[in-house]
Amino acid sequence: MILLVEDEARLARIILSKLEREGLPDVEWVRDAAALRAKFGGERPQVLVMHTSLPDAEPLGVVEEIRAQPAWSEAPILILRDGFETQSAEAFLEAGAQQVIQKPFQPSALARAIRRLLDPTENGADARLERRG
Repeated sequence: MILLVEDEARLARIILSKLEREGLPDVEWVRDAAALRAKFGGERPQVLVMHTSLPDAEPLGVVEEIRAQPAWSEAPILILRDGFETQSAEAFLEAGAQQVIQKPFQPSALARAIRRLLDPTENGADARLERRG
């Protein structure tokens, strides 16, 4: 299961649709950090995709919370970062995220990044920062 944490419903629908068309595993969507925390006791996602613009939490702290959960500590985290964020992409990587994608991004770039996290042997597995070109 891929877990998407995205507060913007319109963007979440676009992402969900694209990932479905790409044939990726089941995707669950939550809107905020509170809904994410409610899932901590359940199934660990294969990949967690989190937008940094959360309405109810500081995103870097959420990454650290995820890493502190024993069952979720190894879950790959992909960050969707706005250009105006106060924390750098490197700060998210240091906190435990595997990859940061700068918004705006192409949905196909997100799908490729998720595939790399699902299968690290796939071409380009070392790409930790991706920007729209």
